[in-house]
Amino acid sequence: MNTDFTDYKFKLPFELFPHPCESVFISGKICFPITAITRDDGDFGDFGDSMNALFQLISDQELSTLLELMREFYSQQQMRFDEPAASRAVTSALNGPGLAQIYLIFRGQELAGYFTLTFCFSLEFHGRFALLDELYLREPFRRQKLGKAVVAFAEDLCRKAGIEALRLEVGRENQPAQSLYRTAGFKEDERNLMTKWL
Repeated sequence: MNTDFTDYKFKLPFELFPHPCESVFISGKICFPITAITRDDGDFGDFGDSMNALFQLISDQELSTLLELMREFYSQQQMRFDEPAASRAVTSALNGPGLAQIYLIFRGQELAGYFTLTFCFSLEFHGRFALLDELYLREPFRRQKLGKAVVAFAEDLCRKAGIEALRLEVGRENQPAQSLYRTAGFKEDERNLMTKWL
């Protein structure tokens, strides 16, 4: 379904993704139908159905909401949350859409979480590749196929941008997430990811 988005206040960053996503807009959000994840007949169902996943690319106006979600996520992951540093990182993403895209996740009208898609370069992956850097769903919205919707939507964005590889990190103890990603086709690398803070 090709849709003209020019009449909407909210738009995809066309400098990064030159082709419109094959989803539709509802009230300033991208509607990605969960039915599309489990059906192969091309029927995307009712885009107005509250069962669908809605994604909103953040702007300055959503910064405080995003930081609240990040605080929840980091607390649950037992990670230190530095709000000033997080705010600077988000602002960098807002000012440089080639660095990252951050989306709020909605289930109908309810705020369910957020995810971040960042962009890197690697000869191994034939140029740019994407990293699903953070994916957080609030507890009431888990086990409702929203995680699958996020992964499918992120893959769709990457394909539209000509990106051939999508990577992610997942906790060794997070078995539900590992199961989700394996089902979506992700495979574990034979190498360890190592980090040094500078």
